[in-house]
Amino acid sequence: MLSDLGPRSQGLSGRLRLGAIPTALPPLPLVTTPFRERHPGVELTILSLSSAEIDRPLKTFDLDAGLTYLDGDPLGQVRKLPLYEERYLVITSLDIVDEDREEITWAEVAELPLCLLTRDMQNRRIVDGLFRRFGDAPSPRIETNSISTLLSHVRWGRCSSVVPQAWLQFFGIPDGTRMLHIAGNGSASRIGLVWLDNDPEPLLTSALLEVARGLDLQPVLDSVISGESS
Repeated sequence: MLSDLGPRSQGLSGRLRLGAIPTALPPLPLVTTPFRERHPGVELTILSLSSAEIDRPLKTFDLDAGLTYLDGDPLGQVRKLPLYEERYLVITSLDIVDEDREEITWAEVAELPLCLLTRDMQNRRIVDGLFRRFGDAPSPRIETNSISTLLSHVRWGRCSSVVPQAWLQFFGIPDGTRMLHIAGNGSASRIGLVWLDNDPEPLLTSALLEVARGLDLQPVLDSVISGESS
């Protein structure tokens, strides 16, 4: 559709409505910034929603697209575009783990004083599944549905947490904390765009997909793991 528009695509206008799971909000500017540069006449509305909350407004045309987990919870009649894999790290207060440790097992993580997201969030259900697969079920001291609350309790509350690498890429490693790799961490969850399985695709949705298909987000997000992050 966009290829037929030619130069007129630069004149797109209107409002693009996106819903994103909270864990995917930090890297979302990697998608929206190039989109805005290509289509400056389009306004954006971005809502923080759970994976389940994204499904209904897509069906009622109250959202144009969602950024969510592509595996796990059923997504209904949608099309999918994978954007990156969410890999997991541990951040912890400085005095909880020996300073010479750079790696930790899932079983050892389960014994730490943990602050995790609440169980209604899909990220938490994924992390709980990894604990069951590789270690023991954790008993977190604190649960929250707020990323900032979680990070502040790791910083000030002598806690540890399992977080996606995207958080540290965009928020940085908080002062007074350190990052640990998880031993044998070959586990990841796919995150990407979803939109209603209908033809023709709405013009603004198609414009977003055209931009997103040209992006390579994984190296940027993984740079924190390889130590290349600033």
